[in-house]
Amino acid sequence: ALSTQAWSTDVDEASATAHRMPAPHDMPAFDAARRCAGELALPLLDGIASPSETFEDARRALQLDIERMRLRLLAHVAGALADANRVDEAIEWAARLVEADDLRETSHVLLMRLHAQAGDLASVETAYARCAARLREEFGVRPSAATERAWQAISDGLSQSHIRRHAPPEVRYAFVAKGATAYREVGEGE
Repeated sequence: ALSTQAWSTDVDEASATAHRMPAPHDMPAFDAARRCAGELALPLLDGIASPSETFEDARRALQLDIERMRLRLLAHVAGALADANRVDEAIEWAARLVEADDLRETSHVLLMRLHAQAGDLASVETAYARCAARLREEFGVRPSAATERAWQAISDGLSQSHIRRHAPPEVRYAFVAKGATAYREVGEGE
């Protein structure tokens, strides 16, 4: 049997970077992780062929491992950026994650959470709709119950915070000889 331990590639360095999962405050290591995530998107090990089925099986297994590593790294970078309050950058990375595997519901949920963190309810709804449409198109199913619960909680939480932030001004009443008049003070006039 062919051992993947018998040979070394730049994938080994990418794997080590992905397993370290550096934080954004360690900028050199974090930048290396971001570069690594981009490099792993390249078609690695394509063009290498062998008549040996064992070699081909090992190559395909390594390609699958690389893709899983890339997805983990993309999710980590997005989450770490969000934790560092760099939400716009986090959204970009989460969008790359969804683009890399648009059937992976957890990626869509991450993107919805980040849009909510940015206060963008319309983008939350768009991300959910894209997830639902893609699953329906590919498998003829709805998103999982967990995804739907997450979307509902995110939407409800953002809607409620939006309502609280933009609550209407207090209604006031003026009493005059003919009865009461209700009014709202909306700002200073000219």
